[in-house]
Amino acid sequence: MRRPRWMLKFTINRQRLHPWRCRSKLDVEENSAKEVESLKEQIALLSESSSSALEEVATLREQKAADEESHAASTAQKDEVISTLKSKLEEVMAAYKRLKGHLQELQERLTQQTTTYDSLKASYDELNAQHAASVEELEMLKTEASSSRERADALVEELRQAQEKFAESEAQRESQMENFKKRVLAFNDELTQKQRQNEVALHELRQSLLMEFSARDEAAQLKLSELEESCTLQTKTVEKKELEIQSLAERVRLLQEEHAQAGSDREETDRKHEAERMELEAQLSSANETIEKLRSATDANVGLQRETISQLENQAAKLVLQVESETEGANAARAALETYKKRAHTALKKASSENKLNLKKAAQSTTKLEQELVSAKGRISTLETELEESRKRMAELESAGDALAQSAREALEAEKRSQEASLRLEIDSLKAEVVRLEMALASQKTPLEAQIKQLSERNEALNHEISALRESIRTQNESLEEAVHAKEEEISELSKQLQAALAAAASLATNEAGRRSYSPASSPTEKERRSTASSSRSFDSEGNNSFLHQTTIEEQHEHIAAAVADSCPIPLASKANGVDQQAKAPADASELVRLKLALHELENQSHVFQKKVRRVFSPQEHQKVMAAHSKANDEGSGLFGGVFSLFGGGAASPPPPKPLAAPPNFKPSPTTAKTNTTGAALGSKDKNGVLSFGSDPSDDEEFATPLNPFAT
Repeated sequence: MRRPRWMLKFTINRQRLHPWRCRSKLDVEENSAKEVESLKEQIALLSESSSSALEEVATLREQKAADEESHAASTAQKDEVISTLKSKLEEVMAAYKRLKGHLQELQERLTQQTTTYDSLKASYDELNAQHAASVEELEMLKTEASSSRERADALVEELRQAQEKFAESEAQRESQMENFKKRVLAFNDELTQKQRQNEVALHELRQSLLMEFSARDEAAQLKLSELEESCTLQTKTVEKKELEIQSLAERVRLLQEEHAQAGSDREETDRKHEAERMELEAQLSSANETIEKLRSATDANVGLQRETISQLENQAAKLVLQVESETEGANAARAALETYKKRAHTALKKASSENKLNLKKAAQSTTKLEQELVSAKGRISTLETELEESRKRMAELESAGDALAQSAREALEAEKRSQEASLRLEIDSLKAEVVRLEMALASQKTPLEAQIKQLSERNEALNHEISALRESIRTQNESLEEAVHAKEEEISELSKQLQAALAAAASLATNEAGRRSYSPASSPTEKERRSTASSSRSFDSEGNNSFLHQTTIEEQHEHIAAAVADSCPIPLASKANGVDQQAKAPADASELVRLKLALHELENQSHVFQKKVRRVFSPQEHQKVMAAHSKANDEGSGLFGGVFSLFGGGAASPPPPKPLAAPPNFKPSPTTAKTNTTGAALGSKDKNGVLSFGSDPSDDEEFATPLNPFAT
């Protein structure tokens, strides 16, 4: 380092002064004067050098002040920039936190919306599948219900047709029976008995058929009621299914609306999210740019600070060296001037005081510069610590954001798993419900099919039974018509025989009426015949347990026997006619024998028919028939009442004919008048049941003539 001029001059002069000390005082004075002049020159030089030094110090002070001002301005600017950077960094961090939280919320909402969308889509697909399955089931149920209704309607229609046909057949049968009754009532009592028997049999058959048909109808009605109940149940189930399908359709519609709303909301949120994401990206890019700028600015500021610090350190080192050199020169000057204190005290006092002041000022400036350097280093360290803290905070925030994102992802995954598990459970429950409904439908379908099959089989059986009953009724009608035709032929033959017998009896009666004057005694055969006829006639009047056709047939035979007996030769009024009667007797014997044989055959047929009838009618029915036919029997009394009843039926019978030629001396007894209510013959029954004419015994003797065919 270069020394100042005054120090060099002072050293040279000090070297020169050493030999001066050995000289004399004169030389000393001269030399002192010279030295004083030289010292004056040196002082002038020192003053000049001090002034130059002061100028340099002033320039240095000015430079230092300018440097301090520039450093203060730069530090203020740096502080302002750092504060603005801190505030901006805090704002950026707050905005980053806010944006990160908002982004996390948006991500949560997006994941929630996606999960809800997925769940809604899955539920919508499931509901569509369920709706399709339920629609198919509903269609199947509708087809089954329609088929069951059609079958039930067909069964009801068939039953109605069967009932109508049965009613028509009943009406036809009743009309036929009425016709048969009318026709049979026109025939004899035997045919009426047969008709009654057939009516009773048909009535019983009808009752049994009616009961059977009523039972079957009740069973069919019960089955129809059961089918109707099942149909109502099926319709109720179908209505329930329709309501469920409507509710499902409503739910599907609501879900579709919610899905559409969610789609629109999702689109809006997507648009908002996209806009916010773009804004966030722009803000993040701007923040990154500002951060890069701040980092570059801080790096540049740090470089500048380091350069300024290095420059200040260099300047401080230079100042320290200058101070050291100045202190060394001052110490040398002090040592040199100690000998000249007294002489140069006045001269050097001012210069030393100024130097001290300068040194003090330089020391103060150095201390200030050192303090400024320490403060700058402290500020730099604080800025570095703040930068490290900000970096740590950024790292912590990034780690916290990553942790929050990870926790949010884990929570969303857990929620997604739980929702998937719940949806799977719901799907399993819905599948189980579908299986249960299918099983219930199958379980309901099988008994319905079995019932329909059973009803169809029963319907077929009923149709077979109806056809069999129709066939049996047709065969019975044919057999009845054949029997009626046979009876009509038999009745026509009997009526012909009876007409022939009546004609023969009438001819005999007309031929022999004038010649009978007395009545011979009745023969035992005649009494037996009359007692048989009267007993058969009294069988009805005594009211025993005989039947209607028995009484009517006996009355017919009684009428025939009475007519034949009355048509026999009546006793003449005089005994002169006896010879003629005895002459006519052999001629009419063959005719009488034939009539007896015919009557005997009729009696045998009547007894056989009675035995048949007894097995058909009950006593109560016999009493009812007796009460119904008592009036007709009373009206049909007389000689030919039974004969006319065969052809008249239930019509009004003609008045009874007058009795044939009776003897003028014949007087009926009161008992005869009381008991002979049928008008079969003009006689009465005795205790033995023998028919007699009058109570006088002479009458029997008068009627006992050889001309009586029954007497022989």
